[in-house]
Amino acid sequence: MKRKPDLPRHGQNTQPEAERTSQSAGKHTEGTEPRRPGRRRASARFFLRLALKNLSRYRRRTAVTATAIAMGVAAFVAMDSLLVGFGNEGERNLANYEVGSAAIAAPGYWDDRDRFPLDNPVERPEEFLAELDNAGIPAAPRTSFRGEVIVRYDPYPEDGSSPATFHGIDPERDPAVFNF
Repeated sequence: MKRKPDLPRHGQNTQPEAERTSQSAGKHTEGTEPRRPGRRRASARFFLRLALKNLSRYRRRTAVTATAIAMGVAAFVAMDSLLVGFGNEGERNLANYEVGSAAIAAPGYWDDRDRFPLDNPVERPEEFLAELDNAGIPAAPRTSFRGEVIVRYDPYPEDGSSPATFHGIDPERDPAVFNF
């Protein structure tokens, strides 16, 4: 009984390996055309025409989709505007009511500022205030510290305490710097 030669299966390449690698080294293989630059434009034109045709064919779906996209963009712009406005107003309130535009502190204060230290004051603050007054810059001294508010039972249902931050201000100079 003679054995039949193995026939190539569907999709198998019948060329020897050496011929395949030498052909793939060229710009294109036999049977395929090189890409032409104008071909890309033609496909873009085709897709644009197809898109416009589909948009005009299904007008109701196009209108609903366009309305939904417009409402989504409008909601995003509105929320972004609100958040930016809240941030700007928060910074403005912080400067107008609590910290002012600048702060003068003794050396070493900023290293420990989270604890509001009272043992590191500015030496001779009157000299700084006089210098700023001469320059026409409104300034007010402030001292901030942390403490505890103790609550007695009398008007409240329970005794207890609560941590708080206190600000010592100069009532004559403070209105020139802070808006109250």
